[in-house]
Amino acid sequence: MKRNYFSNKTNHQFGFGIIELLIAVALSSVVAIVVVQLFIQSKQTYLTQESLSRAQENGRYAINLLSNAVKSADFWGCIPSYQADTQNGLFNWPKDGVSNIVNGLPGGFIGVSGQEGATSTGLAGFPSQPDTLIISGVRRGRSFPLQQSIEGTDTGPITISLGDSTLSNIDANEILVISDCANAVIFQATNDVDSTVSTSGTPNTATISHGTVPVTTTPASAYNNTQTNLG
Repeated sequence: MKRNYFSNKTNHQFGFGIIELLIAVALSSVVAIVVVQLFIQSKQTYLTQESLSRAQENGRYAINLLSNAVKSADFWGCIPSYQADTQNGLFNWPKDGVSNIVNGLPGGFIGVSGQEGATSTGLAGFPSQPDTLIISGVRRGRSFPLQQSIEGTDTGPITISLGDSTLSNIDANEILVISDCANAVIFQATNDVDSTVSTSGTPNTATISHGTVPVTTTPASAYNNTQTNLG
């Protein structure tokens, strides 16, 4: 005859001891440090890539701006620079490299010139005024056909065609050039051309005034026409 024996021992459950707790804290700290380092590295990588992207974007913008300016250098409306007539004024154009005027000759704008910087030193030993490269010319891709013939004694407004647009983006006191590929005259507009867009008669036309006094602006215009008639 078999007998069944049952134990009367009680099963006890124990918690973490101090050693197990320290090991758990150490492992958790290691994991936390690794996670934080990965986050910091990811953040630094993101900031570096963002800075590079901004630098590339600024570089592309600067190159595009400079390339457009270089393409327009010494371009005076399909005529050589020495044929650009400036007898209507603008003789105080020192920053635009006017030449031949001192010799009594008309026109003679320099497309690319330079200006020496100041000899005194500024912050951290750098020149207070660095050397400057000056690029002069007519802006490409911004021209409008005339709606009338121009004579040497014309003093009235000039009518231009805007094509399909209703805006010319020509502001008062801008320096403009009229050219027929044989001669050209440089003068200053004395009105906001967009405000004169015709609402009746010939559509999409505007008028350009060329008085002797520049429109009051802040800062004031440094240029002016010495006479109203186009030479």
